[in-house]
Amino acid sequence: MIPTDNDIQNFMLAETEAAKFVVTPNGNGREGTDYILKTEKGNLYNLYLCSINLDIERDIKIPKHTLGDLKDDLWIALVVLLKETPTILYLIPSRIFETPDNRIFFDNEITVMPNLSNWHIKVFTNAIKELSQYEIQNIKDKL
Repeated sequence: MIPTDNDIQNFMLAETEAAKFVVTPNGNGREGTDYILKTEKGNLYNLYLCSINLDIERDIKIPKHTLGDLKDDLWIALVVLLKETPTILYLIPSRIFETPDNRIFFDNEITVMPNLSNWHIKVFTNAIKELSQYEIQNIKDKL
């Protein structure tokens, strides 16, 4: 069964709650920001929620016009699903795209059609180990 958007949202909320974060829907209407995350230290972060089902696809593209400007307080909440393995939540700083590694993170600038420009994340076997630094359990103390 393919998870619904509601399933993805509920998973993200459960994981952030387990990490002792308070997450609320973004009510200010800023495009690209779905949620506001508040840490135990009182720090606030904007979250853009997206998911990738590795049984179907290996990458995700986030339109630049949707995400907006890259900022220290803007993070990508990426839910990764794969049949018969635990679902994982990664919290990835948007600033990673300022100097993408062109291996996992890419900046696809399309000058002739800027509305098609996107930030691109590829997920593959060897990338999982590198992405693990962004797993919520591994990054929660840095927020």
